[in-house]
Amino acid sequence: MADFGYDVSNYVDVDPLFGNLQDFQDLIAQAHARSLKVIVDYVPNHTSDVHPWFIESKSGPDSPKRDWYIWRKGNQDGPPNNWASVFGGKSWEKHGDEYYMHSFLAEQPDLNWRNPDVVREMKNVLQFWLDLGVDGFRMDAIRRIFKDDQFRDNPPSNEGPKEKGNPEYDAQSHIYDMYRPEIHDMLLQFRHLLDSNESKDRKLAMVAEVWGDSRSATTFFGDADQKHPEFHLVFNFRMMHIPWDATSFRSRYEEFLEFTPKDCLPAIVLGSHDEHRLATRFGCHATRNACLMLMTLRGSPTVYNGDEIGMEDVEIPDDKIQDPWAIRTNMPSRSRDPGRTPMQWNSDPSTSFGFTQSGIAPWLPCHRDASTINVEHQRSDLNSLLSFYKKMIHHRKNNEILRLGTYHSIRGDGVPDDVWVYVREWKGEVNLIAINFCIDESREIKLPSISSGSAWRLITSSIPDREDLSAIVTDAITLVPNEGILLQRN
Repeated sequence: MADFGYDVSNYVDVDPLFGNLQDFQDLIAQAHARSLKVIVDYVPNHTSDVHPWFIESKSGPDSPKRDWYIWRKGNQDGPPNNWASVFGGKSWEKHGDEYYMHSFLAEQPDLNWRNPDVVREMKNVLQFWLDLGVDGFRMDAIRRIFKDDQFRDNPPSNEGPKEKGNPEYDAQSHIYDMYRPEIHDMLLQFRHLLDSNESKDRKLAMVAEVWGDSRSATTFFGDADQKHPEFHLVFNFRMMHIPWDATSFRSRYEEFLEFTPKDCLPAIVLGSHDEHRLATRFGCHATRNACLMLMTLRGSPTVYNGDEIGMEDVEIPDDKIQDPWAIRTNMPSRSRDPGRTPMQWNSDPSTSFGFTQSGIAPWLPCHRDASTINVEHQRSDLNSLLSFYKKMIHHRKNNEILRLGTYHSIRGDGVPDDVWVYVREWKGEVNLIAINFCIDESREIKLPSISSGSAWRLITSSIPDREDLSAIVTDAITLVPNEGILLQRN
């Protein structure tokens, strides 16, 4: 648990801290009985340094598993090349007369995917979990599994420093330690494995965790005409770190969509366990419109647990930090702990607000507002953020236009610059979504400029007390500050 489970010591078991395989099988059965699907995290890039494979690999140059990991002789001045670790320092750790590579912590040695034995065993891992009944995989750090076979130095980066950045890592353009072209042949093999396990009653999914620019990330869908598909979904992280304004969100979303093959859907992401909470990054005022966006844009909405009740970052004292990234670099500002605090289920502080048994302290403290910002409190309030998420999920589930329809945005006359207006269309049916990003002024949009002669019915608003729901609108509609609406052409 050097990195909260992303340092795998056994790919075919459950860490005793969380239960056992029978518990997992019970979870699968209970989820499927409720028509829920279960996707598990697959960590192919690296193992733990206490995995039996690595223990054998580091036993000596003649070990039969030496080539299961990436070992190199050093240069005269130290490591084999200049590759830097995401978590600080070099990507190379010396052991004996050689160095092994680690993209993250030294306790997370990278596997050598050019070794056919590694490929075979890691495919067996996928099959193991498929046989247990999982419905797919979120594949962690997938862009890193192949490295340059010549181990060339990364060139300098032309980009500036990044948020929470590692200066040494950010100074490089990472063209040789990730995004290698061999990745895509392996992804085709993964996809073939999943496809071969499908049936009429069983559909599976592969989801790619790929950070980076839109053009690079969307290559993980496979080729443009989808004759050779790879991932079913690719996370669109491009809207995570931008200003809360209409232009930024529209341009970032459309940039990703431009490179997405026409028959594929991005997984739209506004919250993640690796980032500050949505309500903290964009402000609490943004949470309802963020929900409206997630449920109405073309793509698969992805919600980080807690965002549906508006959880915020928790201030973690330095001596309580758990995140190895912050601890190893001695930089508390890099900690991801503030967004990883326990889910707030109820108002009982003695059980850490429903997360633990009475009197047991969780690994991180809860938010000071947990007594009011919790599931129990919001479940009974029809105007709560949780209720709005439920309403929007219902709209999406029962509306083919939102699930399958095309997307295009509306700009120009009749649409203020700080309002994002877009249309979803499917089989002649049309939905219109308008989001006013201005937090202190109302905005009017003129409907004839969007669709001349049409009448629109107001389906829902992100403002709980809007009184004209179901009204028919033909001319113009006003959005109060920070309001988003969903309209259907009548």
